[in-house]
Amino acid sequence: MTSMHEPTPEFERFLEWQVTSALRRQDRFARPSAIESNTYLRAVPIVLISILLGAGVVMASGRLKQNQLTRVLTVQQQGELQLAQMQVEVAQKQLAETKRRADVGVAPLDDLSEAERTLQAAQLQLQRVKLTIEEVQLSGRPAQDDVTAPLVNARDFVLERLQLDEQMLAASADEAEKHLQTMQKRFDAGLTPNVELLEAQAAVIRHMSDLRTIEGKTELRRKFIAGTVSAADATKQRLLISAQNELRSAEAALELAQRRLQEIGKQKQVGMASEVDAVKAQLEVLSRQQDIERLRERIAAIQKGSLPDGRK
Repeated sequence: MTSMHEPTPEFERFLEWQVTSALRRQDRFARPSAIESNTYLRAVPIVLISILLGAGVVMASGRLKQNQLTRVLTVQQQGELQLAQMQVEVAQKQLAETKRRADVGVAPLDDLSEAERTLQAAQLQLQRVKLTIEEVQLSGRPAQDDVTAPLVNARDFVLERLQLDEQMLAASADEAEKHLQTMQKRFDAGLTPNVELLEAQAAVIRHMSDLRTIEGKTELRRKFIAGTVSAADATKQRLLISAQNELRSAEAALELAQRRLQEIGKQKQVGMASEVDAVKAQLEVLSRQQDIERLRERIAAIQKGSLPDGRK
C-alpha cells in the first residue's frame, strides 16, 4: 500500500518532466545574478531544516503535545513553501526573458509556450503546498493524500490536491502532444529518425495514462466521501488503478523497445549497428516483457483480494 508520504509513480514522472525541461532551459538563459544566488542560498538552510525535521523530530512526534507537533509540521511545510515560491519567481523571470527574446526574433514560439506552461505548473505546485499547510494547521497532523483519508473540518483537502495534480498532468500531457506533432512533422520531412517519433508517441501514452489515473482516483475519492464505496474497496480500487496505469506505460515501453530492435536489425545489415547494439536491444525487450508479466500478476492478485505485500 502506498504511504501517505510516498509520491505516486505518475507524479514522479511529472517531476522528471519538470526537471528535464528546466535543464533544457538552463542552457538558454544567463546565469543568475549575485542577488538571486544569495536569495537562493538563504533558502537552502530552511530546506535542509525541513529535511532534518522530517527525518528526526517527527519520529518523536508521539512524545510532543499536539500544539508542538503542529508547529513542527508547519515549520517543515514552510521550507517547501519558500522553495515553491522561489520556483514561481524563477519561472516568471524566465517567461519575461523569453518574451523579450521572442519579440526580437531570437527565441522560437515553442520556447514561449514552454515557459508559460512551466510558470503554470509552478503556480499549481505552490497552491498544492499552501493546501498542505492549511491542512496541517487545521488537523495538527501530517497531510494525508490517500483516497480513504478523513475530511478535515468538513474540508476535502485530498480532493483539492487531486484536482491540482490533474491540472498539472493535463499540462504535461498537452506538451507531450505538441512535441509529438513537432516530431511527426520532422519525421515526414526526413529530419528525424523513426525511433525519436516512437519515443514521442510512447511519451504521450505515458502522460495520458497518468492523467487517466488521477481522474480515476478523483472519482474514487468522491465515491468514498459519498459513502458509496467502503475503505477496503477504495484501497483495492486505488491499487488496481495504479497497477493498470503502470501496465499501460509498460506496454508502450515494450512496443518502443521492439521497434528499436527492428531498427537496429536493419542498421546492422548495412553496417550502422554492431552485434553489441543488437544484444542490448534484445535485453531491453526481455526486460520490458518481464515488467509486464510482473504487473499482470500484481493486477491478478489485487483482483483476487490480495494486496501486493501478501495481505488479504
